[in-house]
Amino acid sequence: MPLTDRTRSTPYLALGLCLLLPLPALAQGDALALLELKVIGLEAKDADRIEAELRSALERVPGFRLLAPDELRRRIRKAKLDAMAGLDARAKASGARYALGGILGGLGEAVSLDIKLLDGKTGGELRRASLELPADPAALKARLDELAVELLQPERWVGSLALSVSEPGASILLDGAPVATTPLAEPLTGLAPGKHILMIRKDGFRDFSRFVEIRYDSVARLKVDLNKSMVVGLLYEEKKAAPPPPPRPEPKPLPAVTAEPEGMSWQMITAWSCLGVGLAAAATGGLLAWHANDIERELEQSRPTIVDKEAIEDRYWEGRRYTRWGNIMMITGASVAVASTAFFLWGWLAEPDEPEASTALVPAATAGGMMLSLSGRF
Repeated sequence: MPLTDRTRSTPYLALGLCLLLPLPALAQGDALALLELKVIGLEAKDADRIEAELRSALERVPGFRLLAPDELRRRIRKAKLDAMAGLDARAKASGARYALGGILGGLGEAVSLDIKLLDGKTGGELRRASLELPADPAALKARLDELAVELLQPERWVGSLALSVSEPGASILLDGAPVATTPLAEPLTGLAPGKHILMIRKDGFRDFSRFVEIRYDSVARLKVDLNKSMVVGLLYEEKKAAPPPPPRPEPKPLPAVTAEPEGMSWQMITAWSCLGVGLAAAATGGLLAWHANDIERELEQSRPTIVDKEAIEDRYWEGRRYTRWGNIMMITGASVAVASTAFFLWGWLAEPDEPEASTALVPAATAGGMMLSLSGRF
């Protein structure tokens, strides 16, 4: 009963399994923290609904991993920040690569959001956006999706303008800069959403000028009669594909940073890795020992002759070799798995403790003179 090629390849399979263990951590994107929004003039239930929609919009942006609220609170509590700590301090305490924070306010029926993106390592502001939030749930979801792209991936925050002008050879200016000459074979792409000043000039014709609104991920199709200097058609359609690179400078994308996996301390990562490697090695050793026992049973049940003596010796030493390596793999795997408990304990001890209650007597000045004040932290 000889060992098969699959059995001989078992150590390589175990090694491949060990190499695959870190892949889930590497597949994660940059960590993103949504700090608690400051709410003004809104009921708690309305603020919670809008914040939940904002979290969902941020989770839909590819390349980012939003921290869970409990994990974010644990990290900020570990930093021991006071109630007056600013956004920059809370962003650094979050341990995430980027953080979002701002003000959610309501005045009558109007609801506004002023939010900014912060660098999680320095606390510095990277980008800011202010917008009025619609009351309709579907419109709110769409607007927050646009906001998430505008802040996190500004290179995608663009729209296009397709122009059809009655006269060829006319110069097209956008915000005072010449961009093309009629007729246009392709739409003008890479335009920042919002209002732009469009001007069309040609000798012998009156200059045409008007504001044109560019919408995110849409094509504004504008038809102009230069003889009458008027718009004869305007419609918006969603684009089917991402726009090509913009022809003029746009806000730079977020800086590429190689960040360590968030959400778990390095002690716990090491502990789980050691445990996985140890179990894989022990399992491999068990397989080798099991097949060594197969060889031993085969030799016990055989009826050898003088002619088979050399082959039997080869099988005997082959079984001894698998027994030795099986024992080595099981002992090594068990040792590594046991060593992981030390890292589990270390990681558990490194978890932040709840702040201890403390009291103190401090002097205080009042209108009636000096007195002792009892203060405490619970």
